[in-house]
Parts: sequence; structure tokens; C-alpha cells
Amino acid sequence: DNVPKLYANLLLKFDSWYEPLETPGLCSILNAMLLEGTKKRSKKNLVEELEKHGVRVGSKIGSLSMSMLKEHAHKSFELATDIIANPSFD
Repeated sequence: DNVPKLYANLLLKFDSWYEPLETPGLCSILNAMLLEGTKKRSKKNLVEELEKHGVRVGSKIGSLSMSMLKEHAHKSFELATDIIANPSFD
């Protein structure tokens, strides 16, 4: 495969270590919802944009990993920023 790709792993200060004792499991629930859409993009729109730009996103507690086509790196990080900074949690 000769297509130029980039990989990124964004580490977040977001895991069970920082979770309040009165809300066990909160980070797991929020992590599961990260790719459910943002305040600017519905889940459907977000998935369509990720696919259109060749971006693959995965999340686990404490990180967001991405693989992308190099030519779409700027848009990929724009989408990642939206996912992290503006989750809708609907």
C-alpha cells in the first residue's frame, strides 16, 4: 500500500483515575458516547465526514486514536478536535 498515511494517538486526561468516587463507571460511559456525534455534527454526519476523508477513529478510556490519509490531515484533526471539545452526549 503506497498511499501516504498518518497515525495519531491523542492522550486525554480522562480515565477512571480522575473519576469521582460517587460516579464509578462514568469515564466508560462517556468514552462509549464520544463517537455518537458532536454539537456541530450528528452521528450520521460525523461518520460521513470521517469516511469521506479516509479517517479511522477509535477510542478507549484516556485516548483517541486515528489513522488518516496524509492529504486530509488538517481535516482529520479538525474532526478530532470537534469530537473531543464538543461531544453532544445525546
